Amino acid sequence: MEENRYDLNKIREETDLVTLLSKLGYQPLKQSAGELFYLSMLRDSDTMPSFCVNEKLGIWYDHGLAKGGNVIDFALSFWPALTFRESIGKLLEAYGNLDAVPLKAKPAQIEIPLKHPSYLIREVRELGGNPAISDYLAQRGISAVAVGFIKEVYYSIKKDNGNRKELFSAGWQNDLGDGR
Repeated sequence: MEENRYDLNKIREETDLVTLLSKLGYQPLKQSAGELFYLSMLRDSDTMPSFCVNEKLGIWYDHGLAKGGNVIDFALSFWPALTFRESIGKLLEAYGNLDAVPLKAKPAQIEIPLKHPSYLIREVRELGGNPAISDYLAQRGISAVAVGFIKEVYYSIKKDNGNRKELFSAGWQNDLGDGR
């Protein structure tokens, strides 16, 4: 018996994740910063859109699972009881014949998230100066253990119009020692 052989590169490059999700019956509930947000189809407990797809890069991320990847990773997560080969077969069955489907538009230049961040860390301070951060840590029940580890981070991000928006957050220093 001859087994089906799949061109995984072709599947990964030519299968549009948003189209696949639509064919599976899922529609985005919101769009923000070039990403589409869905209720997670990988979890029953999702009540807020937390499954996001970056259409330009062809990748997904489920914030509730802290897991993401490409269309093949999605198939493996969506049909977890199936073998790898069976999952790819289901993906192709759901999507349709790749030879009959027009190629998705390729971006002129691939965007690599967070390689060149559009944020600037303005200042890092000890906890206690910002009531919003202190209240947040208290609500999460981690105020006592946060001291010495968590800092107040003041930063700005570059918006689409080129202006910068000033923000703050609770954060901790990374292994490089630069607070990012």
